[in-house]
Amino acid sequence: MTYSFKPFLLVLFCVFISCNVDEDANKNNEDNNFNTVNEVPEEPNDNIPLTATYTVEFIGEWTAESHPNMFPNDDHFSKTILLTHNANVTLFTEGELASTGIEDMSEIGDNDNLEVEMQTLISAGEANQYKIGPASIPGNGTDLLTVEATQNFSKLSYVAMIAPSPDWFSGVSSVSLFENGSWINTVEIDVKAYDAGTENGNTFSYDNAETIPQQPITQISDAPLGDGTTVSPRLGYLRITLQE
Repeated sequence: MTYSFKPFLLVLFCVFISCNVDEDANKNNEDNNFNTVNEVPEEPNDNIPLTATYTVEFIGEWTAESHPNMFPNDDHFSKTILLTHNANVTLFTEGELASTGIEDMSEIGDNDNLEVEMQTLISAGEANQYKIGPASIPGNGTDLLTVEATQNFSKLSYVAMIAPSPDWFSGVSSVSLFENGSWINTVEIDVKAYDAGTENGNTFSYDNAETIPQQPITQISDAPLGDGTTVSPRLGYLRITLQE
């Protein structure tokens, strides 16, 4: 008896080809589905503006009602000072010694040396712009300045003297204006009360003895501003808003 394998081989070959065709088709469908899910690409950072303009409003809340302990008659903050800078520098750092500019600002409200220091940071490529307000502000007053930031200089710092005082100042250090690839729209930040560590005294007074040796900057917690733990209620806050 003679057997023929040709029809059998032909059928086997056709089945093999059909399986390969179906497998390729399924793979193509999977690829097409993947492309469809990702057909809207994430917006590149190149489309985000390199610079941004912000209004920075200081709102004071320091009053005889909020802080009655030894409240002074001539309560005020010295001129508002703002600086946009990179992450390498700031106007002050808690736990470190105050610069000459911070010392003068916090003791007598003089900004000349601080202005020189800020201009030096700009010349060194560490900061972008600084602004100084036109006048001192009552304890419950407001001030509004406009400042420019860039993606390379997206940190904002603020200082102003708490007056009268030995060497106290209100401050905010290195607020980030550019996060996760975009500019923040608005943020409110409580200002903190700091002791510059350069002059003795624990009352609202000027012309106190120099602190020797100079001490690091510390956040104020004791009377007359503090309650032993912190300064509460807050002395004021910054409202930072992106301009379209």
